[in-house]
Amino acid sequence: GITTRLINYINNEPPADCFGGKLYPCNFYLLQRKVEKKLESVKYDAELYYVQRELSESLSNGFRVSLLELSTLDIVFKLSDNFEFKGIKPISEVDCDGDRVFRHRHVNSLFMFYMIDTIELLIELLKYKEKTE
Repeated sequence: GITTRLINYINNEPPADCFGGKLYPCNFYLLQRKVEKKLESVKYDAELYYVQRELSESLSNGFRVSLLELSTLDIVFKLSDNFEFKGIKPISEVDCDGDRVFRHRHVNSLFMFYMIDTIELLIELLKYKEKTE
């Protein structure tokens, strides 16, 4: 899942074992664990470089990724452990000429293209792969 892939990313494992080289962890990590039937949460809201040690320590102490921010070259979004998308935003503004209706259609069709591409990346990344001998 996303917890294992984040651990692999922190440990500089090959891209195929992390986020595939086309998805990148960003600046938000929500970790959770159950302790005596109570849910504990830890949130890191900073670039991975600055919280890498603390994040790694939390993950080795039984915390699991509940929500993390990822980006492609086109969009940034939060992905939950249930693979729900939240806070989807384009990386940069889309420039286009035309009237308001045309711009709205153009921006939304481009945004839909980015989302389809991202979903296909996640499907490929997280699908079951048999171990090769």
